[in-house]
Amino acid sequence: TWFSASGASVFLADLDGVIRIKGKVGSQTRIPSGAKIELGEGIAGTVILEGVPKIVGDPQDDPLFNQLEVESRREISSSMVVPLIGLNGERIGVLNFSRARGESNFFEGDLEQAGRLGAHVAMAIGNARMVVLLQKSLAAQDRKKEQLVAVLSSVAGVVQVFDEKGKIEGGSRTEGK
Repeated sequence: TWFSASGASVFLADLDGVIRIKGKVGSQTRIPSGAKIELGEGIAGTVILEGVPKIVGDPQDDPLFNQLEVESRREISSSMVVPLIGLNGERIGVLNFSRARGESNFFEGDLEQAGRLGAHVAMAIGNARMVVLLQKSLAAQDRKKEQLVAVLSSVAGVVQVFDEKGKIEGGSRTEGK
Protein backbone atom coordinates (compact mmCIF):
# COMPACT_ATOMS: atom_id res chain seq x y z
CA THR A 1 0.00 0.00 0.00
CA TRP A 2 1.07 3.58 -0.57
CA PHE A 3 3.14 4.92 2.32
CA SER A 4 2.19 1.82 4.37
CA ALA A 5 -1.13 3.53 4.98
CA SER A 6 -3.96 1.57 6.56
CA GLY A 7 -6.53 3.92 5.00
CA ALA A 8 -6.91 6.58 2.35
CA SER A 9 -9.57 8.89 0.97
CA VAL A 10 -9.93 11.49 -1.74
CA PHE A 11 -12.22 14.51 -1.74
CA LEU A 12 -12.73 16.48 -4.97
CA ALA A 13 -14.42 19.77 -5.75
CA ASP A 14 -17.48 19.40 -7.94
CA LEU A 15 -18.09 21.91 -10.73
CA ASP A 16 -20.27 23.81 -8.23
CA GLY A 17 -17.23 24.13 -5.91
CA VAL A 18 -18.47 21.79 -3.16
CA ILE A 19 -15.68 19.44 -1.99
CA ARG A 20 -17.13 15.94 -1.59
CA ILE A 21 -15.79 12.47 -0.84
CA LYS A 22 -15.15 10.54 -4.05
CA GLY A 23 -13.28 7.50 -2.78
CA LYS A 24 -12.17 5.77 0.42
CA VAL A 25 -10.40 2.58 1.40
CA GLY A 26 -9.20 0.81 4.54
CA SER A 27 -9.68 2.53 7.88
CA GLN A 28 -11.14 5.57 6.14
CA THR A 29 -14.20 3.64 4.96
CA ARG A 30 -15.98 4.92 8.07
CA ILE A 31 -16.24 8.34 6.41
CA PRO A 32 -19.90 8.86 5.42
CA SER A 33 -20.60 8.66 1.69
CA GLY A 34 -22.04 12.19 1.60
CA ALA A 35 -19.13 13.79 3.50
CA LYS A 36 -18.17 17.34 2.47
CA ILE A 37 -15.27 19.62 3.34
CA GLU A 38 -15.73 23.35 3.87
CA LEU A 39 -12.81 25.40 2.57
CA GLY A 40 -10.80 26.69 5.55
CA GLU A 41 -12.61 24.53 8.13
CA GLY A 42 -10.97 21.64 9.99
CA ILE A 43 -7.64 20.16 8.98
CA ALA A 44 -8.52 19.16 5.39
CA GLY A 45 -10.31 22.45 4.63
CA THR A 46 -7.32 24.39 5.99
CA VAL A 47 -4.83 22.30 4.01
CA ILE A 48 -6.81 22.88 0.80
CA LEU A 49 -7.05 26.61 1.48
CA GLU A 50 -3.36 27.01 2.36
CA GLY A 51 -2.14 24.57 -0.30
CA VAL A 52 0.45 23.00 2.03
CA PRO A 53 0.53 19.26 2.88
CA LYS A 54 0.48 18.38 6.58
CA ILE A 55 1.24 15.45 8.87
CA VAL A 56 -1.21 15.09 11.74
CA GLY A 57 -0.28 13.04 14.79
CA ASP A 58 -2.62 12.82 17.74
CA PRO A 59 -5.75 14.80 16.84
CA GLN A 60 -6.24 15.87 20.45
CA ASP A 61 -3.03 17.88 20.13
CA ASP A 62 -4.09 19.71 16.93
CA PRO A 63 -6.19 22.87 17.37
CA LEU A 64 -7.66 22.54 13.85
CA PHE A 65 -9.66 19.45 14.81
CA ASN A 66 -13.10 19.85 16.24
CA GLN A 67 -14.38 17.39 18.85
CA LEU A 68 -16.37 15.36 16.29
CA GLU A 69 -13.21 14.77 14.23
CA VAL A 70 -11.24 13.75 17.33
CA GLU A 71 -13.88 11.17 18.29
CA SER A 72 -13.93 9.68 14.77
CA ARG A 73 -10.11 9.38 14.69
CA ARG A 74 -9.47 7.38 17.86
CA GLU A 75 -8.21 4.36 15.85
CA ILE A 76 -5.79 6.51 13.77
CA SER A 77 -2.30 7.30 15.03
CA SER A 78 -1.03 9.45 12.16
CA SER A 79 -2.40 11.07 9.00
CA MET A 80 -1.12 12.93 5.99
CA VAL A 81 -3.37 15.47 4.33
CA VAL A 82 -2.28 16.54 0.84
CA PRO A 83 -3.93 19.34 -1.14
CA LEU A 84 -4.70 18.82 -4.82
CA ILE A 85 -3.92 22.11 -6.54
CA GLY A 86 -4.29 22.58 -10.31
CA LEU A 87 -1.70 24.25 -12.54
CA ASN A 88 -3.67 27.51 -12.45
CA GLY A 89 -3.97 27.41 -8.64
CA GLU A 90 -7.46 25.89 -8.67
CA ARG A 91 -8.35 24.02 -5.45
CA ILE A 92 -9.23 20.56 -6.85
CA GLY A 93 -9.45 18.64 -3.58
CA VAL A 94 -7.45 16.72 -0.99
CA LEU A 95 -5.86 13.28 -0.46
CA ASN A 96 -5.86 11.77 3.05
CA PHE A 97 -3.65 8.89 4.17
CA SER A 98 -3.84 7.33 7.63
CA ARG A 99 -2.06 4.77 9.80
CA ALA A 100 -3.80 2.82 12.55
CA ARG A 101 -2.91 3.00 16.24
CA GLY A 102 0.15 0.89 16.93
CA GLU A 103 1.71 1.67 13.52
CA SER A 104 4.56 4.15 13.17
CA ASN A 105 3.74 7.78 12.46
CA PHE A 106 4.26 9.33 9.04
CA PHE A 107 7.47 11.34 8.67
CA GLU A 108 8.65 14.21 6.44
CA GLY A 109 9.96 11.86 3.72
CA ASP A 110 6.46 10.35 3.44
CA LEU A 111 4.97 13.83 3.22
CA GLU A 112 7.37 14.86 0.43
CA GLN A 113 6.43 11.76 -1.60
CA ALA A 114 2.74 12.30 -0.92
CA GLY A 115 3.09 15.92 -2.06
CA ARG A 116 4.65 14.78 -5.36
CA LEU A 117 1.91 12.18 -5.78
CA GLY A 118 -0.70 14.88 -5.08
CA ALA A 119 0.79 17.08 -7.83
CA HIS A 120 0.50 14.22 -10.33
CA VAL A 121 -3.04 13.36 -9.22
CA ALA A 122 -4.07 17.03 -9.51
CA MET A 123 -2.58 17.21 -13.02
CA ALA A 124 -4.38 14.02 -14.09
CA ILE A 125 -7.70 15.28 -12.71
CA GLY A 126 -7.16 18.65 -14.39
CA ASN A 127 -6.42 16.93 -17.70
CA ALA A 128 -9.50 14.73 -17.40
CA ARG A 129 -11.66 17.77 -16.69
CA MET A 130 -10.20 19.56 -19.72
CA VAL A 131 -11.05 16.56 -21.92
CA VAL A 132 -14.64 16.64 -20.65
CA LEU A 133 -14.89 20.39 -21.36
CA LEU A 134 -13.38 19.87 -24.84
CA GLN A 135 -15.88 17.09 -25.58
CA LYS A 136 -18.76 19.34 -24.48
CA SER A 137 -17.40 22.17 -26.61
CA LEU A 138 -17.08 19.92 -29.68
CA ALA A 139 -20.60 18.60 -29.17
CA ALA A 140 -21.91 22.19 -28.96
CA GLN A 141 -19.98 23.07 -32.11
CA ASP A 142 -21.51 20.07 -33.91
CA ARG A 143 -25.00 21.18 -32.84
CA LYS A 144 -24.33 24.71 -34.17
CA LYS A 145 -23.06 23.29 -37.47
CA GLU A 146 -26.24 21.17 -37.80
CA GLN A 147 -28.36 24.27 -37.15
CA LEU A 148 -26.41 26.25 -39.77
CA VAL A 149 -26.82 23.46 -42.34
CA ALA A 150 -30.56 23.38 -41.63
CA VAL A 151 -30.82 27.16 -42.10
CA LEU A 152 -28.74 27.12 -45.29
CA SER A 153 -30.75 24.29 -46.79
CA SER A 154 -33.97 26.24 -46.22
CA VAL A 155 -32.73 29.48 -47.82
CA ALA A 156 -34.13 30.21 -51.29
CA GLY A 157 -31.52 30.72 -53.98
CA VAL A 158 -27.94 29.64 -53.88
CA VAL A 159 -25.77 30.15 -50.83
CA GLN A 160 -22.23 28.93 -51.06
CA VAL A 161 -19.84 28.22 -48.17
CA PHE A 162 -16.11 28.69 -48.84
CA ASP A 163 -13.12 27.44 -46.88
CA GLU A 164 -10.19 29.72 -46.00
CA LYS A 165 -8.54 28.99 -49.40
CA GLY A 166 -11.61 30.03 -51.35
CA LYS A 167 -12.69 26.51 -52.26
CA ILE A 168 -16.42 25.81 -52.15
CA GLU A 169 -17.19 23.57 -49.16
CA GLY A 170 -20.93 23.41 -49.60
CA GLY A 171 -24.10 25.38 -49.91
CA SER A 172 -27.75 25.23 -50.74
CA ARG A 173 -29.37 25.14 -54.16
CA THR A 174 -32.77 26.20 -55.44
CA GLU A 175 -35.08 23.89 -57.40
CA GLY A 176 -33.99 23.35 -60.97
CA LYS A 177 -30.38 24.46 -60.66
